Amino acid sequence: MQNQTVLIADDHPLIIQGLKEMLAEAGEFMVIGTFDNGRTLVESFELPHADILLLDLNIPDMDGLAVLEALQQRSARPKVIVISSYHSPTLIDLCRERGAMAYVIKTNDLQDIAAIIRKVIAGERFFPATSTLGNPAQLLAHFNENDTFVRKFKLTSRELEIIRLICQNLSAKEIGERLYLSAFTVQTHRRNILKKLDLNGSTSSNMSLYHFAKEHGII
Repeated sequence: MQNQTVLIADDHPLIIQGLKEMLAEAGEFMVIGTFDNGRTLVESFELPHADILLLDLNIPDMDGLAVLEALQQRSARPKVIVISSYHSPTLIDLCRERGAMAYVIKTNDLQDIAAIIRKVIAGERFFPATSTLGNPAQLLAHFNENDTFVRKFKLTSRELEIIRLICQNLSAKEIGERLYLSAFTVQTHRRNILKKLDLNGSTSSNMSLYHFAKEHGII
């Protein structure tokens, strides 16, 4: 039987090396590419030709959720197994909604990755029972508060929408007209966003917001 082709996207070299060794030991998988950021992955030649993508959520330039969203627009795409340190029911549900076939928690299930890949190739899904994981806010609390993925994760869908419009250089009045909000409400959202992302002290907050949105696949 022909080996299944695998891509790995993770910004930790030790994780990539460990996964490659486990897959080599299984003897039925061929790693055809590794990536340390989401944008290079999405633009790669290998992506539409792989059978499986092992995708970390917290990767630079374009995080895992943004990668999943981009893949939904493509007809030729690999089956995605998310590998993550985040024990969050909300994140697990988001990944499932965006087309992931499995969600593997690095600290628990990584040693079983070959078996999980076999299940996914056979059309099965593998997700932790979210009822056993607890409250998402508590489960994310042990991560560094400066973790930009965690900060982005705390943004609401309305705040993400406003970020995208700010990055189009629209004024508060123009954004309000599009979203049927007052300019005052838009400004309040903007202040809350800057506070969440710790960008209040920036000399050019809109430019900092643009760079953050670009780096994390929001725009």
